[in-house]
Amino acid sequence: HYLPQWNLCLLSEIDVAEAYAPVRDFAAVLAVLVTVLLVAALGIGLAQGSALTRPLRSLAKASLALGRGNLNVVIPDAPGDEVGELCTAFQEMVARLKGLIGDLQAEIAERGRAEAALQGYREHLEDLVRARTDDLTQTYKELQSFAYIVSHDLRSPLVSIEGFVGELQFSLDDLGREVDALGAEGERAAKLDDLLRRDIPE
Repeated sequence: HYLPQWNLCLLSEIDVAEAYAPVRDFAAVLAVLVTVLLVAALGIGLAQGSALTRPLRSLAKASLALGRGNLNVVIPDAPGDEVGELCTAFQEMVARLKGLIGDLQAEIAERGRAEAALQGYREHLEDLVRARTDDLTQTYKELQSFAYIVSHDLRSPLVSIEGFVGELQFSLDDLGREVDALGAEGERAAKLDDLLRRDIPE
């Protein structure tokens, strides 16, 4: 080091290790600082990664539970970013699915009631058909019985009428032969008068 007022130059000898000691100290501080910064960056990265993956894992678990039929799936509060929007959309889908399943269950119940009522109507209709068939069978039997009685009751007078017609035919045949046998008109008139006055046999 030059000292101009004394016109002197001061020289000193320093060991290399001593000369580079501040650099080594600065390097050590810098290494500690870089290490602290890396650890901090790693911690912040893990925290951010966890904050990002936690809702995604919750969403994945909820999807699996929903796939197994659990409609009471609830996703914890999600952040206000895209993952949060995805979780909100999932919750809305679950709510709509619950509504659709409720509507479907109501429709199934209504169909069950309608089928039960239809089965009741069918059984009632079968009972009515059976009763009507029994009535018609009874009426048919009564008509057969009536027809038998009527035919039997009409047979006797018909037999009598048939016999009378036979006798009348026989008498008319005799009358026709006698009229043909009459030769003269006078004789015919007299015989005809005589025949008409006679009793017709039964």
